[in-house]
Amino acid sequence: MSCDLSHCDPATTAWIFPGQGAHCLSMLDAFRDDPGFPELYEDICTRLGYDPLDAAVERTSRLSGNAESSLLTVLASVLALHRLKAQYPGFIPAGIAGYSVGQWTALYAAEMINLQQLLALVSRRAVLMDACIAEGEPSRMLAVIGLLETDVRRVCEIVNERGYLLEITNENAPGQFTLGGTLKALESAEELFLPKRPKRMVRLPVAGAWHSSQLQPAVMPLKSLLLREILSPPICPIIDNTTGDWLPTDRTELCDALSRQVAAPVRWSRGIKTLETRGVRDVIEVGYGDVLTKFGFFISRSMRHAALFPSPRGPAIQQLVP
Repeated sequence: MSCDLSHCDPATTAWIFPGQGAHCLSMLDAFRDDPGFPELYEDICTRLGYDPLDAAVERTSRLSGNAESSLLTVLASVLALHRLKAQYPGFIPAGIAGYSVGQWTALYAAEMINLQQLLALVSRRAVLMDACIAEGEPSRMLAVIGLLETDVRRVCEIVNERGYLLEITNENAPGQFTLGGTLKALESAEELFLPKRPKRMVRLPVAGAWHSSQLQPAVMPLKSLLLREILSPPICPIIDNTTGDWLPTDRTELCDALSRQVAAPVRWSRGIKTLETRGVRDVIEVGYGDVLTKFGFFISRSMRHAALFPSPRGPAIQQLVP
């Protein structure tokens, strides 16, 4: 499969990398014949201690595990990136962004870390995150679509006043938010949201309240790990998905930003707007799925959004359209 980017100017093109959410049994089907697939997939199986796709045949919920979905999401993005670079050698985009675990794929795409560093960091990040969830009260995430941000924040305030943890953890697009909180908090929030009649409200198949303050104990261990890594200068600017601005270039500030990402909300819509301000016109989602592409249509209609490997519900190649 290929995507025609011949009309795209590197100076006005951005690459974006998805996070967890599009994982399914078929997510790697398009890449199985790629030269690097067997070795990379075996590496992931070794890190997990089992074959995740084989195990998911019997129980699909295995793919919702943090380590499993993180590593498989990153693997699909890496293989898609390798294809893109092979087809367009020397193509350096104006900017790169990654959603949640995609932030780490973005570092690899910008040549700040190598592939083994990427897989090791994502694996360790998952362990640290899972430890926070295991030690705390059970938590999950809730997607809410079609309400004003002020209404969503007010519900969070009311739930917190009731003594339950509930936070906006993902600012995806105008009117599209994800909340993270304890199970009791989500139940309370759902009750409060129903009278407001959101267009959609659904619990996400994830193992915890990612990007919430419940993950704060993971921040310092992750920073200590990053400070020991060799981080090369990026070949192009990278969006910090916790601020929506550019990642800092100072090493200490960079490690601060990357480590606090696990416990801070993803401000995706702000990041896309920052790319737009830089002059980006074509936004290419590199990996499995088209979730970020769909967000993009709601964030900016002046930019063109395309997914290299959309989910099976869409066409084989989603064309660049205004």
